[in-house]
Amino acid sequence: MKQLLRKLIRGLAYLSAAVVILLAIAVGIFRLMLPRLPEYQEEIKDWASTAIGMDVEFSAMTARWRLSGPELSFFEASLNRQDSGEGILMAQEVSVGVGLLRLISDRELVVDRVSIQDSFIDVRQNEDGAWLLQGIPIEDLVGSREISTREAGDVEVVVRNIDVDYEHPASGQVVPLSIESLVVSRSQTELALEADIDLPETFGDRLEISANQLQLGADEDVWRLYIEGDSLDASGWARLQPVGFPNINSGIVDASVWIDVANNTVQSATANVTVTNLQAASSAIVAPFGFRGSFEYSQELDGWLLGANQLRVSTVDGEWPESELQLRVINDIDGNMSGLRAETRYFNLNDLKYVSAWFPDAQMALLDDFAPTGIVHTSNVDISSMQSDDPQFDISADLTSAGFAGVGERPGVREFSGRVRADRDGGRVEIESTDLRLDMGPKL
Repeated sequence: MKQLLRKLIRGLAYLSAAVVILLAIAVGIFRLMLPRLPEYQEEIKDWASTAIGMDVEFSAMTARWRLSGPELSFFEASLNRQDSGEGILMAQEVSVGVGLLRLISDRELVVDRVSIQDSFIDVRQNEDGAWLLQGIPIEDLVGSREISTREAGDVEVVVRNIDVDYEHPASGQVVPLSIESLVVSRSQTELALEADIDLPETFGDRLEISANQLQLGADEDVWRLYIEGDSLDASGWARLQPVGFPNINSGIVDASVWIDVANNTVQSATANVTVTNLQAASSAIVAPFGFRGSFEYSQELDGWLLGANQLRVSTVDGEWPESELQLRVINDIDGNMSGLRAETRYFNLNDLKYVSAWFPDAQMALLDDFAPTGIVHTSNVDISSMQSDDPQFDISADLTSAGFAGVGERPGVREFSGRVRADRDGGRVEIESTDLRLDMGPKL
């Protein structure tokens, strides 16, 4: 046992000595290079340009040895596109870390990290919905990363203290943001981003974004996105929503969102959302409300699915028990809707007034005409063969105090409680009401 311990200690001593010698060699090589850096400024520019994948220009440079290894720093630096020379980024300082192992083994400067400090970028969307960074499509900026990574290996880019102006395409409003940190990890097969963003006071506290782009094939890129927002001010964000949506008086949102995008198409999305004190400006007569739950969307081979789980809605009239909603649309081979399946586990029709401001005009008119009331405890709707001359349907519902208004010659009903079932072969109604009445609508 003692001999084994002696051998182990002796081996660790040899290993430690070897590491110290290698580090001494690396430090010596690096120190020998320092005095000659100005002589090789153009060569260093070419090396940095190849390593980063962009043309690098700078007014001054220095070198230092950090705990992570040697590092070159460029001051008043600009990063430009290699193909067109367009400027992408101006920064007070750009630092490039050198791979220690490659420096020791090959005596070669190979970048493994890039740090960018104090800069400004402009982000916007064009009319086609493409994202532009400094006026350049983001796909063009990341599309050439395979060439640079093959030459330079894996690279990590760390960006700190970056001011961003985001221009909203519909309104032209410019939103100033501040990126505390942005980390981009780049390899031959994957691009990963993590950003921590400080928001203007009118938009909320903070926003965290992470994204991974997997290069699965020549024609298939998959992005996996994660977005987390804390204490987001709905009234501020409402200024950036699509035209036609209502303005918002108040609302605080906490959200975590996961999104998978393939070939510029959202394949699936999941969101955990909590909203409090939400009120649309056009619904000033309706008190604020809140809700929380998990929402999901997914593309399927023959359609799409939209659902809400563990949903709770809070209003001045009370709080819903935990509910579930699910809608599945089925398309035929031509992309036309051929089927529809919907399931509901508790829905209070009386609370539609709280969200009516978000309905399109046509649906709002229908809501005003029918004026639905009551509680849907469970419901199932299955409609198929919608494009044929013989559509099939199967509908069932369990209701309490439900009803709708009569309009013109069409009668309505109020305070219906019971169960309803209907299909092509007939139907069944079980009434448990004690105050059932017909609504004949307004007199003409």
